[in-house]
Amino acid sequence: MSNMSNTDNKKDRKSGITRREFIGYSGAAIVGSTLAKPGLAKSNDPHYKPETGMKYRKLGSTDIMLSEVGVGMASGSLSRQLGPFLFDKWRRERGDCLNKLLDLGGNFIDTNVGYHNTVELTGKATKHRRDEIYYVIGHYPRSEKEMRKNLEKALKDLQTDYIDLWFSYINGTDEGFANLRKFQEEGKIRYIGLSQHDPRLHEWAIRKGYVDFIQMPYNRLGMIKQGPADIISAERLFKMAKENGVGIIGIKPLTGNFIPYWANQTNDPEIQEMMKKFKDYGPKNLYQAMLRWNLGNPNITACAVGMDTVEQVIEDVEAVVTRDQYASAMQDELLEDYARLADKDYCRLCTTCVPHCPKGLPIPDILRFRMYYNNYQWGDYAKNLYNELPDYQKAVRCDDCGRCEEHCPYGLKIVENIYHAHSLLTDNKPSVSV
Repeated sequence: MSNMSNTDNKKDRKSGITRREFIGYSGAAIVGSTLAKPGLAKSNDPHYKPETGMKYRKLGSTDIMLSEVGVGMASGSLSRQLGPFLFDKWRRERGDCLNKLLDLGGNFIDTNVGYHNTVELTGKATKHRRDEIYYVIGHYPRSEKEMRKNLEKALKDLQTDYIDLWFSYINGTDEGFANLRKFQEEGKIRYIGLSQHDPRLHEWAIRKGYVDFIQMPYNRLGMIKQGPADIISAERLFKMAKENGVGIIGIKPLTGNFIPYWANQTNDPEIQEMMKKFKDYGPKNLYQAMLRWNLGNPNITACAVGMDTVEQVIEDVEAVVTRDQYASAMQDELLEDYARLADKDYCRLCTTCVPHCPKGLPIPDILRFRMYYNNYQWGDYAKNLYNELPDYQKAVRCDDCGRCEEHCPYGLKIVENIYHAHSLLTDNKPSVSV
């Protein structure tokens, strides 16, 4: 399908929204309402809010101007990892964090109906500021009945009669998107999206003309920044999306706060130097550098960032609003040092290696569980996940053939790392087994 036909198709879909005049803002003009999101219309620059310094970017061909950074609520899915006390604390602080974001000029909150009661928490905290906010809500595509049930509950929890950006999470189907179109025609959702780690599925949805926006992991280390010819890179995907009028919300911009396990390997001078910088400068400078790097891509509309405390909200917004005025060579140096060293250990979960394993091992899953244990300190959770694998899928089945490493686009030491995973996550050391 050509770009022109995609665009025409998207315009036809949008023309069916007649239930009400939604609040929206596009360029210097106000679309569909006599009101704009507060602060935007007061500036000579429609992309800038002088009261806070926040900047805004147009989401594809929609009439929505998103702040360059918003709150992502994925931590709402981590109850098992955080434990009851920390998870309850996280939920109690949602209102303060979300309202601080709005105070500082941020205008979108991104969560999922499957993230415990985060949708309800969002509604309670922000219902009095509905005209300042765009709700970005995800769901798991199932039957039309179940999808409608999820949507109606989300509307009730948010205490609103429409959701600005409604996206399918993990996967999308022809039938599922047809159902979303019905909801859009009813005026219950404004724009349709897809959140997915595999850029090929985004490419499919864009070519079908199904989506107004996509959500894709993107950060300095790169979820997929290169790979075999049949895997479209993130950069190529973003360029294609922009050409088709599809907006892009980057997720996992801070690499999930990934701290390499080798941080305690004090015998390596290069690592010693990097960790000294990290200690001296603090994580704030590294994470601000990551955000600036992401937003340096002109095809990115905005970043959804996990902000667990008010302090993190302030730091992340500061990184965005001072980007043009404050360029820190120290931050850039810290980011490049971090990326160079983390590159050796960071699995992008791209699955390129999987078809080449003669034992059929779920290599990305094993490396993911290792990351949970080492990098996020979720020990019991990681062990439980690994030990739920059947014996024939565990690392002891690896016979060290090395085919996975031959095809890894990042040159990771996969064999060594999955053996290491087994030694961490079980009481038994790995052994070669055929």
